[in-house]
Amino acid sequence: MSKLITLILVIMLMSACGFHLRGASSILDKYNPLVVERDSLTINQYNLARDMLTRAGAKVSATTLADNQLIIKFIPLKTRKLVDSNLSGVELIQLALRLEFRVQKSNGDILLEQQILQQTQEVELDTNNVLSQESVLALGNEELERKLLRGMIFRLSNL
Repeated sequence: MSKLITLILVIMLMSACGFHLRGASSILDKYNPLVVERDSLTINQYNLARDMLTRAGAKVSATTLADNQLIIKFIPLKTRKLVDSNLSGVELIQLALRLEFRVQKSNGDILLEQQILQQTQEVELDTNNVLSQESVLALGNEELERKLLRGMIFRLSNL
């Protein structure tokens, strides 16, 4: 019983000191409505960006008239082999990806200067099963894209 009371007191004190877990980010009103430029994105990247922005409260528009343009570009960086074990048949690979983005008005005025985010992800490849490697790499890259888009949304929520 005393542990429960102690836990309740700790929780109350943490909220009283101003500590709160960071919840979902919400896009600032100055960037809404947004049009995600499709030029340098694959269809999957475009759909993922639109979905994540919508969940973050962005008003994502399909028309470019009088809307703010979000220009996103994913740039793959050098993949590095970290460890190669012939005995276990496993390679540890580090994927790296850069995200560049900016927001501008439809007339070209810059609302947010170009921002750069970079992330790495380690993946294990089964050297005995070469057919599985492509899907493992694709999943690793997709996870990197999600992490970078979350970072972009955080910046769009705070800058």
